[in-house]
Amino acid sequence: MLHFVRIPYKKDEINNYKEYVDKVSEALKIFKGVTVTGFTQAKNELDLFNNKFSDFNGKIIIGTNIDTTIYSNNSLKLDKKIHFRYYVKESEIIDETAVDASSDKVNAYIYDAQKLLDKKTTLEQDRWVDINRKKFTIVKPSNNKNLTKEEIDILLNKFKVNLILHDYFSDELENSKGIFRLYNNSCYKIKTTY
Repeated sequence: MLHFVRIPYKKDEINNYKEYVDKVSEALKIFKGVTVTGFTQAKNELDLFNNKFSDFNGKIIIGTNIDTTIYSNNSLKLDKKIHFRYYVKESEIIDETAVDASSDKVNAYIYDAQKLLDKKTTLEQDRWVDINRKKFTIVKPSNNKNLTKEEIDILLNKFKVNLILHDYFSDELENSKGIFRLYNNSCYKIKTTY
């Protein structure tokens, strides 16, 4: 996941944005030949999210939270390499780069972990699950904060989210092992209840 927290973009200097994002695209050349084919430019997101995970064994799936289509006839180089985009749902602010999208065509959303964990009543939780039942949902903790295995268990199993961003390298080994087991050897949780 190419999650941008800040980007060098000013409305009057669009080239700064383009140059920066194109450099990111260049850095992804290392993955040539190992990324999933047939899903570039986020054309088939819904199919991507509904495929069996085993269909992608040994392949890399790339998603991002920024707009890679800002040039109508000359999309960013990165646009040709990403498989899905994810958006902020309504007023759930994540980072300053987050794109708000409420269209029915949006297939993936990102949410703030703490805002979900603050929903304590079963009614609040059930309402959230019902609204997001057909969307691929990603959860992001606060910057520089790792969630516990227990918090991730709540998000995956009560809220039925698909993916929680987690820095396995900076976390304690036992917590990371426990989190890894929650995914049952998959990189995201399939919504099997719907």
